[in-house]
Amino acid sequence: MGTGKVIFIRADANEQIASGHIMRCLTIAGALRRQGHSVTFLVSDHDSESALTIRGETSFLCLESNYRCLEEELPMLLSLLSERKPDVFLLDSYFASARYMEAVRKLCRLVYLDDLQQFSYPVDLVINYDLTADASFYSDTPALLGASYTPLREQFLSVPYSVKERVSTVLISTGGSDIYNAASRIFEVLAGSDYFTKCKATFHVLTGNMNSNKDSLYHLAEKNARMILHENVTEMAGLISSCDLAFSAGGTTLFELCAVGVPAVSFSISDVQHPCVHAFEKAGIIPYAGDVREGDAFYEKLLSMGIEIAENPTRRKELSAYMKQFVDGQGADRIARAITDL
Repeated sequence: MGTGKVIFIRADANEQIASGHIMRCLTIAGALRRQGHSVTFLVSDHDSESALTIRGETSFLCLESNYRCLEEELPMLLSLLSERKPDVFLLDSYFASARYMEAVRKLCRLVYLDDLQQFSYPVDLVINYDLTADASFYSDTPALLGASYTPLREQFLSVPYSVKERVSTVLISTGGSDIYNAASRIFEVLAGSDYFTKCKATFHVLTGNMNSNKDSLYHLAEKNARMILHENVTEMAGLISSCDLAFSAGGTTLFELCAVGVPAVSFSISDVQHPCVHAFEKAGIIPYAGDVREGDAFYEKLLSMGIEIAENPTRRKELSAYMKQFVDGQGADRIARAITDL
């Protein structure tokens, strides 16, 4: 491997954890490998293992631990780190404590992917690509902050896209788990409306292997020719660029939509997503319709906001241009270079 470094990435994905964590780590892993480094994933359980294998990842170790109690895995993990001697440990988990971080950092450089700004992290580098990440919070820690460090896949570099006068293709993305089955309800509300019926709009609906409501989605798609269901999409940039309007939960998909320039309406499914969706709304990039847990009022607002954007091609063009200014698709390479410099 020459001057290449040995890097471990610790992340999980299951019905409770959004698949975005694994996805962004896979993206960073790809950038690291392109720069000549060796990468191995560490996961808690076989659900997370499956999330990697279906995306083509083959270098991983299953710790068979509890993803909610990371400290319990420390004896096994520290023994592994002492034996394998990685140069860098990239951690992406909301359940990591200061004690966990301090123990890992004694054996290798530690990088943390942060979304929540919970406490002062004892790490060598923090990455937080939220649009409104508070730099003062990381005053004692080197940090990569802002949308320029969004880890998007290489396919999102310079994607051709132009805004059409008429909306005919719509994307619906609710994340990997969608415990409230929001995708089905959003499709029914949009497709059943007079506006989108008159447009004869086709709806591309995303689902993942961790979605507990996946069977009902497939059943719904069988009954509705206007609904096209996509599971574990590998060419996401191509799918996004084929759409005229998107409805997406908070998370990485919002950044992907910006990289392509597809006008969108956001919503949230969990409290964790609130900082992300509010940041995009505050910046005037992607309007926020609310939380799916609000019930009928949310779905009415989502439809109203979607129609307002769909029927105004001038506004969609303005939004598209504005979105592309914020995300250029090179974040993963920037992160990989920063890790290399450690």
